[in-house]
Amino acid sequence: MTDKGRSAQTQQGDDAPSMQKSKWNARHQYSNANPSATAAADSALTSSAKDEIDMTQIDNFEAMLKRGQDSEMLRYTLGNAYYKEKQFADAEMHLRKAVEMKPDYSTAWKLLGRVLSDAEQYQDALQAFDSGLIAAKENGDKQVEKEIGVFRKRVLKRLDSAEE
Repeated sequence: MTDKGRSAQTQQGDDAPSMQKSKWNARHQYSNANPSATAAADSALTSSAKDEIDMTQIDNFEAMLKRGQDSEMLRYTLGNAYYKEKQFADAEMHLRKAVEMKPDYSTAWKLLGRVLSDAEQYQDALQAFDSGLIAAKENGDKQVEKEIGVFRKRVLKRLDSAEE
């Protein structure tokens, strides 16, 4: 690297901390002046950025699927991402494919049950939880077994209240 390149790099490196400091000072001064506005703006930015990241991740995983990189883990991940976006039909489709590919995938059964429960398909949710319990017991997945038990009880309560 030439001396000219080094001096440009040094100058840029020297400016970076001062630029960061001035940004911090400006933010700090504004936040002290109006903390509730800053918190609201941060919250809005965080929520918007999170939604954008989630959809980008979904797009990336869908692209992997289109390239033929299908697996139960990819299907589970897609199902989970769609579930977080409350896109229950897409979540259900990918989770059903995950448990079809790997019938003893207890975590996928648990999430499928949750998706179906949130979509108010309680009978189907109960069946998914029952399959998940069998898989969890066979795999020795004690934590998943406990979690499915909790979600299963909630579904039974909803079914009981619907019958009344």
